[in-house]
Amino acid sequence: MNKARRWAPLAVALWLPLSGGALADDHGCRWKPGFAPGPMTFIHRFGTLYVPRDAPIGAVIGTEKSRAFLNREGNNATVQCWWDQAGGKPAPEFTSTPVVPMASPPANPGGSYDPQRLLETNVPGIAVQIEYDQSIGYSAGTWLRSADGGPAIAPQHGEMRYGNAPTFHEYAGGNAWFTVVKTGALPAGPLQVTPRTLYRGNFTDIPDAFTFATEGTIIVAQCSVGSNAPVEVDLLRWDQSHFTAPGTVTTAVPVTLALHNCLDDPNNGVATVHAHFTPKDGSQVVGDPAEGVISLGNGATAKGVAIRLLKADLSPMPLNTIIPVSQLPPSGNLDLTFAAQIIQTAPADQVTAGTVEGMLEFTLTYQ
Repeated sequence: MNKARRWAPLAVALWLPLSGGALADDHGCRWKPGFAPGPMTFIHRFGTLYVPRDAPIGAVIGTEKSRAFLNREGNNATVQCWWDQAGGKPAPEFTSTPVVPMASPPANPGGSYDPQRLLETNVPGIAVQIEYDQSIGYSAGTWLRSADGGPAIAPQHGEMRYGNAPTFHEYAGGNAWFTVVKTGALPAGPLQVTPRTLYRGNFTDIPDAFTFATEGTIIVAQCSVGSNAPVEVDLLRWDQSHFTAPGTVTTAVPVTLALHNCLDDPNNGVATVHAHFTPKDGSQVVGDPAEGVISLGNGATAKGVAIRLLKADLSPMPLNTIIPVSQLPPSGNLDLTFAAQIIQTAPADQVTAGTVEGMLEFTLTYQ
């Protein structure tokens, strides 16, 4: 099993509720006086993301449901909007109109995104989704509220509200949920997503208020596990008399996950292989997952013992969490080295002879 994910940084929003500033009309939008007029330009630079060669169509490549700041370019243009609910006027509207085609919805979506609203990038097989963060840290209401009650995903039609109170707003940027999705077959090597305009933003009284584009690099990176999975580990034969007190362990046995045909950017390889181990087939985490201990699984007959997974340095390998283990080579093979041992978990008089069997499932990610 393979997947790739990379998270974008968080940043504060630039929506500002303001007081005062009386205006002649009771609703509408305008460019803020004293500032350069728009349009505003947003280019979200997501950096470098890694996707396995065998990731299925519909898989999330990166930043799924991670709040990312929409980066401003150029001048300090700012939109001001206001409305007076008491006057019976509607709230100012915000719409986003696509400039590029919508991507074909994946048959099997692999994440928390709307498959009907994916915007094509310049790279065939790569699409993005931008969901505006409707709540900007205030419990009283939202701003970019979807008019149909659904998620505020571009392209969209929404209203600018703050609860139900007459409120004066400024918009100069903000946060959004940014998701990159695989929508088709990808060639090997670095793929450059260039900053072409994906959609335009419009406010009441201000058409073409801003443009949105995204830029970054997608690297098709992976190693093949091949016929080496599953990996069987012989924990050797031990006499019952070896186990004298809880915490007694046996000699650590090396465990090697041999990876083949690894691929990273040959010019600037920075991907790191991460491992995620979870127990299965009757095995369960024993105690703190950070200690790497699992109970015996289906078919085991011994009592009073468990199995502990170790890193290459023989420190415990945490379970149920993603741990970096090795940098990905630009090409070739890579051996990931771990170890395993039997550990006593019960008093000596409760240890009984029998077979020791356990099962762990591992997932490799490239970040």
